Amino acid sequence: MKLFRLCLLLMVFLLVGCDESGESRGQESRLEVIHPSFANEEFYLEGFDLSMIQIRFVDQAGVEEIVHLDDEIVVSEPPVTEGTYTVHVRYRDHYLTFDIWIRHVHMISCEMRVELHDFTRDRWMGDWISDWFEVPEGEVCTVPYLPDPQELNGYTFSHFSHGVGDELEFEPTVKAYYEPFTIEVRFYDDLGELMETREVLYGDSVTDPPGPGDFPEYYTFYNWMPSPDNITEPRDFHPNGYTQTHHVYFYDKHGDMIDYQSVKLGRDAEPPEVPGEIDGYIHTGWSESLENIRQYMEIHAVYERAFKLEDVIDELFSDNNFTIEVHWQDTPIGDYINTLMFDDNKVHVDMYGRNPSYLVTEADVLYVIGQYDFDDYTDWHKD
Repeated sequence: MKLFRLCLLLMVFLLVGCDESGESRGQESRLEVIHPSFANEEFYLEGFDLSMIQIRFVDQAGVEEIVHLDDEIVVSEPPVTEGTYTVHVRYRDHYLTFDIWIRHVHMISCEMRVELHDFTRDRWMGDWISDWFEVPEGEVCTVPYLPDPQELNGYTFSHFSHGVGDELEFEPTVKAYYEPFTIEVRFYDDLGELMETREVLYGDSVTDPPGPGDFPEYYTFYNWMPSPDNITEPRDFHPNGYTQTHHVYFYDKHGDMIDYQSVKLGRDAEPPEVPGEIDGYIHTGWSESLENIRQYMEIHAVYERAFKLEDVIDELFSDNNFTIEVHWQDTPIGDYINTLMFDDNKVHVDMYGRNPSYLVTEADVLYVIGQYDFDDYTDWHKD
């Protein structure tokens, strides 16, 4: 049989080399392969079968005949290796040659998809790889390889959901898990003082930042600058708002302004410095309270007439005849009362409830005359 087919193949080349006027070429009839009949088909060494391929023969009268290939029509030897196989066909004294691709075994297609996932927040971040490959029929689709991790801004690679060799038959998706960076953000109050520090995942927003209730009464809060959305780097946030203040004017005893202050709503005004004494008057306070300012205010200094002890003593001594009663409290010897009776140039002193004594001056010298108790008598003594 092989020898017979080889002879037929040689005849093909001999016939092709004939003169164009020879009757053996057939000027009108033709033989052609119907390509759509096998274009999407695959051929395998095991169970090789060309019957799925159709050829068309058109005779000199234009009549078409369509037949399937069989062993009588195919004059080439069957394929023995994987690769390109040239098919030689003879039908009704016409010869035809075309190529087909032979596979070793029947293969099935497998798909592997690799997706990017946020592991911490369990969410999809995008597609990465879509790869098709083949395995012999009857085998299971498994992960053929794992790619090198990508570098993603704001993320650190964690792990893959599959390993090389894991099955993909029911779920062809391999997840590449990444963990987002933790970013520190800071919130400052209207005075520039730090209110609080937060930690936010990369790309997240601060959903519950400090609000109007976290600011003093005098400050009307609008929003934060910059916006606390989509955090991708450390940020400092400052409030955007309005500070409500009231004007406070301070005046002295003569009605002259001595200070002006812009005081925040509900806060206290600071008392300005004023002279301690003016023309015999002492500053003792202000006409209005300086606490909890809630409106425009004009505040005047309050003075009282200056009071000096020597003025009182001079007045008392004007007639050289008076008595002073002195009350003592919380002394080392307790509470007590004593009196000083002034009579011209003498002073009678009653001290500590003891015997009386006198103070006298003689030639600008002060003497104390006191009555003292001795062991068996009482006497006066002058010092």
